[in-house]
Amino acid sequence: MDHYNASIDRVGAYDTAARAYSACVTREALVEQTAISKQARIRMDAINAVAASVQKRIAGNFNALSAQLRAASKRLGGQKAGTK
Repeated sequence: MDHYNASIDRVGAYDTAARAYSACVTREALVEQTAISKQARIRMDAINAVAASVQKRIAGNFNALSAQLRAASKRLGGQKAGTK
């Protein structure tokens, strides 16, 4: 009976320790995942800002070229290139 009770105590102690260890691992994993997510978010924000800047510059260039083409078309009397 003493051996049985001692084994029950050891199983209970193991269960308590295993649960504490598991909770610790889970907390540490969450800390690491949060840090990784934060770093990824910072990098993605930087990439998105550059992409938005490039798209804005391209749109601006396109608008400027379109305005130049419209102005040239007006100067040519609305004719397309190669027509008389």
